[in-house]
Amino acid sequence: MPVERGKDLTKELERTLRDLASMEVVIGIPSEAGAHGDSGLTNAALGYIHEYGAPEANIPARPFLFPGIERIQDKITDELAKGASRAVEATVSSGNRTAGKAEGAKALQRVGLLAQSSVRGVITDGIAPPLAARTVYARLHRKKNRRSPGPMTPLVDTGKLRESITYIVRPKED
Repeated sequence: MPVERGKDLTKELERTLRDLASMEVVIGIPSEAGAHGDSGLTNAALGYIHEYGAPEANIPARPFLFPGIERIQDKITDELAKGASRAVEATVSSGNRTAGKAEGAKALQRVGLLAQSSVRGVITDGIAPPLAARTVYARLHRKKNRRSPGPMTPLVDTGKLRESITYIVRPKED
């Protein structure tokens, strides 16, 4: 059986891999996520305060962002490996890097969705320490005209902070 020589795709594959390495997915709360209630704080600022705590305001650290990402680290690694493989296959089958770059971007989108869901899940599952008695009291009395006092889960009152957690795929910054 004769061997046919095809087009040399080495440069296209190198470019595909360089394209993939130049992109990143960022998970968090964008500064544009809006204000949180009447406090004047943005959801991004509130997220930072809860992630690291504010001892001067008696607010304990309740990390949610890093634990949310850490708990799916293996899934992230697997998805990125599959994405790189699909990107290489797409480049080889199409003969150009555009298809490979698109596959890589899809993989980063999937990683972003996985991370967003995991971080939101950490909040939904509840974070230690539990709410202080005065916080529970304030929630019960602030919402007394409603049928239910709402959730008594730390970081969940209106749900706006949790909903503001998102991701973006972008070129890496230097």
